[in-house]
Amino acid sequence: MRILSLALQNFKSHEDAFFEFEPGINAICGENGAGKTSILEAIAWVLFDYCPYNQEELIRTGANDAVATVQFISQWDQRTYDVRRSVSQGYRLFDPQLKQRLDYERKADVLAWLRQHLGVPAGTDLARLFATTIGVPQGTFTADFLKTSRERKEVFDRILKVEEYQQVAKDLLAVEKYSEAQVLAVKHQIELLDQQMQDWDPLQVEQQRIEQELRHWQERLSHHTHTLAEVKLELERLEKLLAQIQTLDQQIAQL
Repeated sequence: MRILSLALQNFKSHEDAFFEFEPGINAICGENGAGKTSILEAIAWVLFDYCPYNQEELIRTGANDAVATVQFISQWDQRTYDVRRSVSQGYRLFDPQLKQRLDYERKADVLAWLRQHLGVPAGTDLARLFATTIGVPQGTFTADFLKTSRERKEVFDRILKVEEYQQVAKDLLAVEKYSEAQVLAVKHQIELLDQQMQDWDPLQVEQQRIEQELRHWQERLSHHTHTLAEVKLELERLEKLLAQIQTLDQQIAQL
């Protein structure tokens, strides 16, 4: 996700301010009390529901309401969205491409929508994520390194997504075992094929012998088939001659 701009109306010391952010690192400079920290606090309040004090304290002195609007590019669908939040009216989500307001009224629904577009897992505590990972207070950048090993682990494991990598490692272990089993099966198949290949030359010789013998018997079959046809013709001729003899025998007997 990339934040494009921030608009403030009566937010702490800012009466009406607009800030644009370039890709990469942005440095915010100004004298003490100029409202530098308020910029980060506004982003934290709008996108992460993080506010270290009462929301009424966000309202500029003499005003009735404080409004902050953040425009960002979604990590989820790479589209641009506006998230507006005011102390009195709550959240309003807007799609500038479609030029229409998104139908999210309840704070829980808005935070679920924000988690999706921020690219963090569902159920993530956004306020805690900002307080311990993103919005490091002035003078405490190295404070986490001074904590106990257990406390450091809780902070840095969440930053480095150690649990996700551990889960991926477990999933890959199952894939590795499956791959090893497949490799062993393929090696076994190759060994069987190698053994069969060793018998290939004798089998070819035997095939050639059988083919030659088959051609020999086919030739003999063809010869005998031709002889059988000649014998059948001779048999038919003799049968006709026999019939003629029988007819003559009957005539002689009558005479």
